[in-house]
Amino acid sequence: MPALLRAGGRYRLYFRYKGRLSDTFTGFYKVSYNDSHNETRWLASTTFEPNEAHRAFPCFDEPEFKARYQVNLANRQDMVALSNMPRRSVQNMTGVQGWVWNRFDETPPMSTYLVAFFVGFLDSRGTQTANGTPFRVWARPEVMAQTQYALEIGPRIIDFFSSLLEVPEPLPKHDVIALPHFIAGALENWGLISFGERNLLHEAGVSPESRRQQVAHILAHELAHSWFGNMVTARWWKEIWLSEGFATYFSALGANHVDPTWDTLSVTSVTALLRVFSVDSLQSSHSLTFPIDHQTELRQIFDDVTYYKGRHVDILNFY
Repeated sequence: MPALLRAGGRYRLYFRYKGRLSDTFTGFYKVSYNDSHNETRWLASTTFEPNEAHRAFPCFDEPEFKARYQVNLANRQDMVALSNMPRRSVQNMTGVQGWVWNRFDETPPMSTYLVAFFVGFLDSRGTQTANGTPFRVWARPEVMAQTQYALEIGPRIIDFFSSLLEVPEPLPKHDVIALPHFIAGALENWGLISFGERNLLHEAGVSPESRRQQVAHILAHELAHSWFGNMVTARWWKEIWLSEGFATYFSALGANHVDPTWDTLSVTSVTALLRVFSVDSLQSSHSLTFPIDHQTELRQIFDDVTYYKGRHVDILNFY
C-alpha cells in the first residue's frame, strides 16, 4: 500500500536502467587500439568529471552530494576489471561461459565524479607505501617497462603528503592506469587514477629529463587530490579553484620531494605567475569564484585562472 515517507527515515530505492558504452571519451566509454601484433584490442573506462556520471548510472551528479558506492562488474575472464576499491570476490557467471562477476568493496563517502571503473587488457607492476598500502601501475604490455618511474615515485609522494598534512591517505589501495587514448591529461578518480600514456610513461635513457619532471608533477597533482577534492570537496564547481589550486601547488611540493635538484618550487612560482598574467590580462578572464548558470558551462572553468591563480591564492591561505 502507498504510504507517506517519514522524516528521518531511511529508504532504499531500486532502479532498472540500461546504458550504452559511449564513444566520446566521456561517461562510461569504449575505445580500441592495436597491440604489438596489430590485433585490435578494446577497453572500457570512465570519465565522469565534472558531470558525466549520470551517463553511466542514475545519480545526483553534484559534488556536494556524497555517497558510498559498491561496484560490480562483469567481464571476460581474460580481461582485467578495476574500480576505486579492492576486489572483494570474483565468481563465474551462471550460464555465460568464460565470463565472471567482480564484486568490489564499498567506497568511503565521495562525490559521484570520483567513481571509476575499467575493463580491458592491461598488465601491472606493484609495490607499496610505507604503511603497506598496495600501489600498482597498469599499462599495455608493450609499454610496461616505461611505468617503472611512476611506480618508484608514487608511494614516495603519498608518504610525503601523509606526513606533511598529518592526515593518512584512507584508501586501502592505489591503482594508476595508463590509457592509450584519453580525453584529459589525468583524472583523480579516488583509488583508480586515470592517465593518458604520454603523462605517465617514461623510458630511461630515451625520454628527456623534462618528461621525468612532467610525470612527477602530474602524478603528484592527482595524488594531492586525495586530500584536496576527494576527502574535502567543494559544494559546487564554482569553488573548484580550492581543489585545483591546492593540487597544483602540492604538485610542486611533491615533485620537489622526488628530486630537490630540480628546484621545482622556484621554477613553478615563476612559470605559474606568467601563465596567470597571460590569461588574466584578457577581457575573457574571470574571477576565481563566479556563478555558473548551466551545467554546459562547467568545462570552461578548468583553465589557467582556476589552476594557477588559485595556486597563488591557496599558498597565501595555507601559510
